[in-house]
Amino acid sequence: MLVVSDRNFKEQLDQGEAAQKEAHLQALAQAAAEHHKVRQGAERAAERYQLELEKERKRREDEEKRDLDRIRQEKADLEISQRRRRIEEIKKAEAEQRRLANETKQLADAEAQLRAQERRDEAEAARRKEKEESDRKAREDAAAAEQSRTLHNPHPSPEPKLVAQQSHTSQSPFAQASTSNGMPSTPQAQGPRQPSSAAQPPSPLVSSISEREATHQRYLHLHQRLKEMRKHVLAEIKKDPNTKESVSWMRRDIRSNMGKLTGAKGANTLRAIIAILEKAANAPNQPMVDVTPFFISVSPPREPGAANLGPGILLFLLNIFAKSVVAQFMSEAGVNTSAADPIGVAAVTIFAQPALKWQGTHSLIDILLAKFHFVCPVLWGIYGDQTKQGGRKRIGWGRIDGQWVSEQQHNDNTTGLAAGFAALALRDFTKSKNVNPFPNYHYWHALACIVNTPPLEAQPTHFVALKAMIEGYVPRFLQMYGQAGLVALRTALVEFPARVEAARAQSSEPEGVGKKDVAVQALMGVRELLKRDLRLTL
Repeated sequence: MLVVSDRNFKEQLDQGEAAQKEAHLQALAQAAAEHHKVRQGAERAAERYQLELEKERKRREDEEKRDLDRIRQEKADLEISQRRRRIEEIKKAEAEQRRLANETKQLADAEAQLRAQERRDEAEAARRKEKEESDRKAREDAAAAEQSRTLHNPHPSPEPKLVAQQSHTSQSPFAQASTSNGMPSTPQAQGPRQPSSAAQPPSPLVSSISEREATHQRYLHLHQRLKEMRKHVLAEIKKDPNTKESVSWMRRDIRSNMGKLTGAKGANTLRAIIAILEKAANAPNQPMVDVTPFFISVSPPREPGAANLGPGILLFLLNIFAKSVVAQFMSEAGVNTSAADPIGVAAVTIFAQPALKWQGTHSLIDILLAKFHFVCPVLWGIYGDQTKQGGRKRIGWGRIDGQWVSEQQHNDNTTGLAAGFAALALRDFTKSKNVNPFPNYHYWHALACIVNTPPLEAQPTHFVALKAMIEGYVPRFLQMYGQAGLVALRTALVEFPARVEAARAQSSEPEGVGKKDVAVQALMGVRELLKRDLRLTL
């Protein structure tokens, strides 16, 4: 029994051991299966990761290829654009060279015409002088013959007396004076018109149409040269950031101060502008520019080499200043002509400063006059039919965005410019240590140019300019010219409009250039204002 029990116990142990072994084997098999599953999942994850890496690599390669293609295309487009730009610049340069050549040719032709006209005038003056000499000898011979006849005949014939009276009338000193003044003489002063015995040599203040046209073209050429100078100086100062910033500040200061000239502190503003320009004249590292092309009314010394080079920044800022002066004349003096005086004082004062002159002696005021010639040529005897495109261009009719401004705007501009011209020209420098850069005779010359316009060529613009030049400046004009000024005023306010209206009335065209237009009546009304306000009868 003990043996049986021992055997049973061992069998139980064997069975338990077998069961435990089976359980361990199952566990191992389950663990192996789970491990296999995990390994398969890891392998699939590794494959997916490799696929994603491959996709990312291909995506990057495609993106890099696209970027490379884009860069290549942009480079090709840039090269094409640069090539086109170079071609356009070459074309522009060639066109500019052709334009300059044409302008130079036109200027040379105008100068040749001017020299030919001068030769003709000299020949005509010599012919008149020779004729006068022969007439004088004839009169002396006639007087001697008359005296000889008188000795033999106590009753002389009336014919020699008539000749003597006519000779006396032709030598009227008032007629000579009115001719030499550069203004047309009155019919009363001229007396009976005589042949060449009454003729006088041409006055320096009376210029022919060809002379005026040639001078006008020179100033228009200077106006174009100023644009080229501005581009050149801007290109040069851009190379130095400090200089560029300094010039930008000076330009802004000049423009801002220009708006304050008509205010209560105009004198302080003027000193500020002068200080800015003097600083520009002495600025270091500035481009040098040949100054000789910027002189027309005066001829500076023409020395070879660097002696003709002046400070480019000063010329650049004087051009900005002149442009602001003209713009302010049109905007402010066009509405209120009294605003022209402080602006004119500032302009003349600045161009009279020795520190702002070439070599301290030659004023650069021709920069300002070039802009005047461009916007108001009638002040120099230029005329054209303002109802036509070409005529408007000749008399300086303004444009905005390629379109002509209205007639009212044009008249306002002309009013401001003519009043500004008077403010520039009628300055008294007798108490100043500086030389007047724009002497008073320029006013007389402008007055003469306008009133000597052919009657049928006179436009409303001429009358608007004449009214603005005279109204408000009569006392100053008479203080400078006295009795001759009265004759000039009568010619401008009475005889010139009457002459124009008479010519228009007799014109083959019923309306002429515009009979009884408002501008003529407004000019004639100034005469009554002078009689009322200044007790001045013309």
